Amino acid sequence: MTRAIAAPERLSRLLALVPWLSAHDGVTVSEAATHFGVTTEELVDDLNLLICSGLPGYGPEHLVDIQFWDEDEEIHVLDPQTLTAPMRLTPDEVTALLVGLRVLAQVPGDHDRDALVTATAKLERAGGGALAADLVDMRIASADQAAAVLDDAIAKKLSVQMTYAGITREDVTERTITPMRVLVGQGFTYVEAWCDLAEAVRTFRLDRIIACSLGEASTPPVVGPPDEAPPAQTRVELALQPPAAWLIETHGAKLLGEAGGVRSVELLVSDLEWSARLVLSLGGQARAISPTALVDRVRVLAQEALAGYGASTTA
Repeated sequence: MTRAIAAPERLSRLLALVPWLSAHDGVTVSEAATHFGVTTEELVDDLNLLICSGLPGYGPEHLVDIQFWDEDEEIHVLDPQTLTAPMRLTPDEVTALLVGLRVLAQVPGDHDRDALVTATAKLERAGGGALAADLVDMRIASADQAAAVLDDAIAKKLSVQMTYAGITREDVTERTITPMRVLVGQGFTYVEAWCDLAEAVRTFRLDRIIACSLGEASTPPVVGPPDEAPPAQTRVELALQPPAAWLIETHGAKLLGEAGGVRSVELLVSDLEWSARLVLSLGGQARAISPTALVDRVRVLAQEALAGYGASTTA
């Protein structure tokens, strides 16, 4: 059964198909399907659509001409019309690509740095100096020194000595880690590493590394395939008054509904303690709805705060 394909996805593939086939003359239908990640039936459907496409006039001489029905299944582009001409990027596309490249350039790891620099320079020229200099300044929330040390450690298979602040920045620990890889999620950079203190694989946010330095040669134990994302997150639901609506955009909250100006939102968090303190910091403009553990923690922290004020009042 052929899977449903979104129109933008198929259009993007169709635009890329003719230039690629022209550059790989004689490729088979199955090989082309594998390259584009589709079934042979889907690829044949694409080819049948392409040979009915062309320039205004739509006579035989105006249509894309592709030969692909021979027994050997080889594909030959006989007349690509104008589809082999280089595509022009829009300013929005240039900006998006530059943002992605500059994010990648800040992520420690075994990247081809020369290729990143070359690609970035070409895009800056394509978009114009003003675009590159004034509109695209993408910085991941991470410490430059930590990123450089981790980059070195991953490349040379070394351990790292670091001073790390917990999520509330109240507990600071000294740890020895063996970095395995770097992840980017929700605007932050994380390093996944074997932690000697926890004796397990842990994920640390780079912007919480207070200090770090290279250690000795080290290889992390084999613990199975690494996770594909930062630590598991919990869904919390909050009710926000209008003055706290900024939280939706700032923290990427999902709007669930609105009644009487109060917005119900869902937020993914990696620590309930942080969520509870966030609710309290909003001074009554936010209320915890779920999970129950968050509601209870907000109540406990609020009672502790009120008790402190009561003590100072009676003193």
